[in-house]
Amino acid sequence: MIAQCLATRHPERVRGLALGCTNFGRGSVLAEPRVQDLLRMMPSATMDAREVARRQEELYYMPQFRSSQRALIDGLFEMVNRNPTPPHAVQGHLKAMDAFDGNAALGTLRAPTLVITGEGDPLIPAENSRLLSRRIRGAKLVVLEDASHFFWIEKPKETADALIAFFAGIE
Repeated sequence: MIAQCLATRHPERVRGLALGCTNFGRGSVLAEPRVQDLLRMMPSATMDAREVARRQEELYYMPQFRSSQRALIDGLFEMVNRNPTPPHAVQGHLKAMDAFDGNAALGTLRAPTLVITGEGDPLIPAENSRLLSRRIRGAKLVVLEDASHFFWIEKPKETADALIAFFAGIE
């Protein structure tokens, strides 16, 4: 969403743009209410940050990845939680996401744009990427099968290949 704003407000500073698992505000396809509730879950006296993260895992990774890559996910969790994001920052992030509306500006994007997402993303449904790519003139769409919100972790080679090929083609 930040990249969309930068590219529409300062097009002279953007030679190429990659938008991953994002929406565009008004008109976007919303996640199911249960998914939205999970995203907004915060640590409390009855549920620590570790439990919140475990419950939210289904938002970020496909089921087969969660079962086959348990050690990787646990390692990423440990790394992220060495310096956890303060709750007020998480709440501010959620508030900014809810308020964002870049829909009207999409038609003004001039930078070559790659839109990439995981087909199984419950948080930002892949239909948003399809809509986004149709609203941005000349955008290229890549939808990764068997990938969710953290598609770059689940499909690192495919993600890297798509990004490298896209940016290598920009003059």
